[in-house]
Amino acid sequence: MRFSRNIVRWGILLVSALFLSPWIGAQTTSKNTRVSGDRAVVEAKKAFEKKDLSAFLRFDVNGHVLAPYVAYWHLRTALEKDADNLERYEETVRDFVKREKETPLAQPLLLAWLKALAKKQNWVYFSIDYPPMHEDIELQCYGVSYHFQRDGDSALAAGKSLWFTGKSLPQSCVDIADVMIAKGILTSGDIRARMRLASEEANLPLVKSLWRKLPAAERVDEKTFVQAERQPLKYLATRPTPKNKGATYLVFFALENVARKDITSARQAWLAIRDNWSKTDREYGNARIAYRAARQLHPDALHYYREIGDAPLNVAQQIWHIRTALRAGDYAQTLAMISALPVEEQTKEEWCYWRARALEKQNTAQTTAEAKMLYVALSRDITFYGILAAERLNVEKLILDHQPLPVSSAMIDTFLEHPSVQRIVKLNELDMRAEMLREWSLLMRSLSDDSLHVAAQAMRRINVIDRSIAAAEKTRVRHDFSLRYPQPFENAFQDAARQHNIDIHWLYAVARQESRFVPEIVSNAGAIGLMQMMPRTANWVAKQLSVSGYRVSQLNDPKVNVAFGAFYLRHCLDDLDDSLALAAAAYNAGPGRAKRWRDMRTADGDIWVATIPFDETRDYVKKVLTNTKVYAQRNGASFSMLHSLKLVVAPPDGTTDDALTDAVGDTQGNISISDDSGDNNETSSAKTTASPSP
Repeated sequence: MRFSRNIVRWGILLVSALFLSPWIGAQTTSKNTRVSGDRAVVEAKKAFEKKDLSAFLRFDVNGHVLAPYVAYWHLRTALEKDADNLERYEETVRDFVKREKETPLAQPLLLAWLKALAKKQNWVYFSIDYPPMHEDIELQCYGVSYHFQRDGDSALAAGKSLWFTGKSLPQSCVDIADVMIAKGILTSGDIRARMRLASEEANLPLVKSLWRKLPAAERVDEKTFVQAERQPLKYLATRPTPKNKGATYLVFFALENVARKDITSARQAWLAIRDNWSKTDREYGNARIAYRAARQLHPDALHYYREIGDAPLNVAQQIWHIRTALRAGDYAQTLAMISALPVEEQTKEEWCYWRARALEKQNTAQTTAEAKMLYVALSRDITFYGILAAERLNVEKLILDHQPLPVSSAMIDTFLEHPSVQRIVKLNELDMRAEMLREWSLLMRSLSDDSLHVAAQAMRRINVIDRSIAAAEKTRVRHDFSLRYPQPFENAFQDAARQHNIDIHWLYAVARQESRFVPEIVSNAGAIGLMQMMPRTANWVAKQLSVSGYRVSQLNDPKVNVAFGAFYLRHCLDDLDDSLALAAAAYNAGPGRAKRWRDMRTADGDIWVATIPFDETRDYVKKVLTNTKVYAQRNGASFSMLHSLKLVVAPPDGTTDDALTDAVGDTQGNISISDDSGDNNETSSAKTTASPSP
């Protein structure tokens, strides 16, 4: 009953809130133009996205499970479009935040309310609700501004910790930074330091913006700056020294611009000028060259790392030093660099595994025993490195602690009646995936193991497979691997696997990682369906299969989508020596990239995976192989990860002849994020898969 009263209340509250805005309240709306039900919710979201405040007069969501969302979208729109009358919304906003505190809507509205007040410098109202329980960096900067107007210059010191980042900051941070620069709290040295960070992130607009903030006496002319940006080799050829105006920041800006694309030319240009620079600057430049070389799998990267001297390395640079040592087979250096990582990084399973591998390579009784202890500890987890560790102990069969919880129909019914679950189901039905995932994430935090089993069963019952997997994966004590690794659309997968001679467990593994079996999912870049086929790649496949009358809309059909994905995977396998790891990398990042990453020599497959330059592809390959192992064992088949990784070898002449690579390029790749670097050349691609999990 409380749930029903809340929905009715929000219907009333939405109507009353609409008339808080004078210029909206003066309008009238005919009953014939009003929209209700699901259509009202869908159109309300569109109105929110378009910032169309007047449109909300048409929506009647009285009694709808998503009425709070319509009220939220209206209030968010009103705070922006009716910003001159913010005081009118105070009671409504606070009532919403209080009433919806158990939903993912309350906190975002409170943040929006505080930001709207701060933009209007309404510090009196701002002070009532500030600080909230959680605040993003935009609001943190508004907080510095608030304290500055209240307490004076002493409050500005708190803003300095937000300054040192290579990423662009919100306008609220830019505004308070300008005040800090004017008052000398941020110095020209601080500006140059941030320029260096922005250069490392390839954030060219930020570098240029910071350059304009430098004192005129330190700022080079625009022509020289543009040359360093667009013709960096030409600028470096002028052999700048610290005596040249602006060279202390411009030389490293130019060096980064070259190194991201052409490490050999960058190295040569740096060697020609580095002796003119201080020891600290020389070591910094050497470290940047080494890092860029490592990310490009340059054969001399480890040599470059040996030149860095005492240069401080961030975690990303340290990690790529380790990867480079592995690739070069220098296990002593591998051990030394793992030991130099921060403690919280050293204990991650990846570095525990590589410590074990490096110890094993020492081939003494003591190091072998130490390696075995690490392998035993790792082998308890069903992860990429856990499985590799188990297989290195000659344990081929995983210990799957499969303990499904008996769940009654009544338990599922009760779960599905929960207000947040009803919102999740309706949001999913209306294809409001971002909102659904936020609701889901909040719900998952409060569920016990038993409740997670119920949630997984409930989502499977209503055919929301990706949420079923997500719930099953979160169990901590007892696990149901049939829910974690489901096999839906059996006929489609069996037919495709048989027709294209693909291991069905690997095919399921790829689909699980691509879409979590959401047949209608579409990525931001347009990849479609279970196998996340890019339309251009699918067009090529349709031609190869002589599919007459093919239309892109057919990719929504699981049978067509899986068949096309299997054909493309078969192509990748045929072109890459039947290596599942290489083919998975090709499917994710494009066949051309997978080939370029392959060494001109036989390499240990686990090292090859560890040194894939794209962070997402590296993670993708690990997860696909892990999925394959579990699917195979669940179906009574055998799959050796170590054996599959032995097939990662280079072609004898280093050449490739791939019609698809030439015709389609890397259009099936789905690189979207990088946890090591934000550089465009390291993370760009044609396809970004819509993430199916929270």
